[in-house]
Amino acid sequence: MVAAASGVRGYFKTVWRGVTTTFVGMRVTWKTLFERPITMMYPEQLPKIPPGHRGLHWFEEDKCIACDLCVKACPVDCIALEYIGRGKNAIILQYDIDYQKCLFCNLCCEPCPTDCIHMGPEYDLSAYSREDCIIRFASYKTPDTIEKMKAEVAARDAKDKAAKAEAAKKAAEAKAKAGDQPPAGVPPKPAAPAKPVAPSKPAASEEKKPEGKGSE
Repeated sequence: MVAAASGVRGYFKTVWRGVTTTFVGMRVTWKTLFERPITMMYPEQLPKIPPGHRGLHWFEEDKCIACDLCVKACPVDCIALEYIGRGKNAIILQYDIDYQKCLFCNLCCEPCPTDCIHMGPEYDLSAYSREDCIIRFASYKTPDTIEKMKAEVAARDAKDKAAKAEAAKKAAEAKAKAGDQPPAGVPPKPAAPAKPVAPSKPAASEEKKPEGKGSE
């Protein structure tokens, strides 16, 4: 009898738990049953992108100094960079990002010293082939344009070297001139006292000839 009673009690307890959990789950359904639909008709309607969204990159080629920091920071090696020269005179020949590999981790943007690459709000990367997932950010340059830019870079480098050499020469001259004169407000050092002149020794007397024992 006891076993039968506990079995009946457990049965009704299970039924009650099933009913209550069903009502709890349906509460969300009943709450939204009479609300207006919020389906967005994409792509006619576009979502609002929040600030700080990590989308497709923005690249400012004129700021890039070809430092390679973004390439080294990328954990999946999805950035391909080719250039001529370095610094502000660098010529960017290729700056490609393979979005089949990109993690959108933002690690390529943070070390950039000139802030030339950013994470943008664009998110649509639908394409028909894998090649279309590789975005080429650098502007196309013909061979003639590249040769012309090389000549301009060489001329600027020569000008910069000449200016640095001239500045170094002027700095050395100023340093030498400053070493000859005491700083402002500091009295000049007194002249060192003249060393006493040692008295001249008397002329040495002629050596006496030894007296002979006798003259012949």
